[in-house]
Amino acid sequence: MAVFDKNATPYQAFHAVLWDCAYRLDMHTALLQAGECDQHRVHQARVALRRLRTARKAFAPLADEQGWRPFTEMLRKMAASLGQIRDLDVLANALLARLPKEQATPLADAFARARSRRCRLLVRLLKSPSGARLLPSFFESLRLPLPETPLPVSLRAFADQSLRQLHRRVLTLAKRKGNVRHQHALRKRIKELRYTAEFFSSLYRHRPVQDYLDHLQVTQDTLGQVIDAHTSLLQLVVLTREFPDIAPLLPSLNDLLEEDLLKAKTLLNPALNAVKKTLPFWQD
Repeated sequence: MAVFDKNATPYQAFHAVLWDCAYRLDMHTALLQAGECDQHRVHQARVALRRLRTARKAFAPLADEQGWRPFTEMLRKMAASLGQIRDLDVLANALLARLPKEQATPLADAFARARSRRCRLLVRLLKSPSGARLLPSFFESLRLPLPETPLPVSLRAFADQSLRQLHRRVLTLAKRKGNVRHQHALRKRIKELRYTAEFFSSLYRHRPVQDYLDHLQVTQDTLGQVIDAHTSLLQLVVLTREFPDIAPLLPSLNDLLEEDLLKAKTLLNPALNAVKKTLPFWQD
């Protein structure tokens, strides 16, 4: 959904996107602090946070780096804390339904206790002095007057350039075969490109934009399966150290996750080829 008028200036569009992203993050983190730490709420908070951070990159020429600096560290800490909860959720979703009851029960208990502790740490972070000041300070900065000097380019020209740069980065990474760290970097760039395309979508014809987003989504999801399987193998080791009573389950659980990894890897090359063939809608 568009959050700015097509005739807006680049600064006005940036301002509107930041307001929208910050509002969504504020809403979801408030619900997390109120005790709604379910998978859906954690996911929505992560999306809102990623969109806010992506807005900074999509509008990079307009971003005041000095103005962003007070928020950067807390945003990073929030992302890390939310990510730890999400990694547990992915591991639980990958394993619990596939296990017999005598194995699932102790594992589910370990998940619940670990997740509860991580949710408490997240709430503590959000309620800390720096966490509590983050969004009020951010909204206060958004109330400052916009720069008076207009850019020499239209919003459409600005959007074309931003999308072109992000698209090139994705293609460069997609053409290189790499390890899981490389795949994770590619997935992050694809997310940034997707969110940026969504920010500017009202400036273009709907169908080409949607086709482009659909191609990116397929590749992102496939990369996600590969990365989640790798991450789950690491998370399982961490969980076993935290709850030694589930250690006897480790070999069989590892086998299940290795099976998931192999399946995901078979889909990787077709997904990467798909993203290479995406048609830049901003050139129509």
